Amino acid sequence: MDNNMLSAEWQEMKEQIALLKKTIEKQDIVNDRLMRSAMKRKMRSLNREAWFAYVMGAFALVYCNYVFINMGLSLAFSLSTTVFLLVAIGYTVWEHRGLSTEEIATGRLVEVGRKVARMKRLEQQWLRGVLPFLALWFGWFVWEIWQYEADKDYALGMIVGGAVGGIMGGVVGYMRYRNKQRLADDILDNIKDVCEE
Repeated sequence: MDNNMLSAEWQEMKEQIALLKKTIEKQDIVNDRLMRSAMKRKMRSLNREAWFAYVMGAFALVYCNYVFINMGLSLAFSLSTTVFLLVAIGYTVWEHRGLSTEEIATGRLVEVGRKVARMKRLEQQWLRGVLPFLALWFGWFVWEIWQYEADKDYALGMIVGGAVGGIMGGVVGYMRYRNKQRLADDILDNIKDVCEE
């Protein structure tokens, strides 16, 4: 009788362990789904940042050309600004290519991680490269205004207005840059957590 009792207890323990394994597997599936859902939200935010850059770049193309031509600035300055803005838009498209929420859902997290890390690295390189260019561009802007505007008080006002606008744009741009970097870090951390499980 003791053997039958031990056997029954043993069988009950095996059933409880099997039930516990099933519960843990379900919990892992729920955790995986929640993690992927969070990553998808972050990826959507990252892609919204890119769309904001596209829209602002397109607006700047039209606005800058209109203003610079009406101010009487040189064609070379207007064209260089246009080329810069087109390169900025193209670079943003290039760094964001392939980043989609669908890849998170399909399970190719390593590939998503590689693309997010690439985008993050390219963003950092862009920031390091664009700052010297913008300093030179602003110097050219000041020279153009001073050169072509006869009323020096008006020219000084335009230069100060350009500097204030540039500083405000730089602050907003840096805040958006930091947000994109943070989102990228969060996505990479989430991918690392899922892959480690």
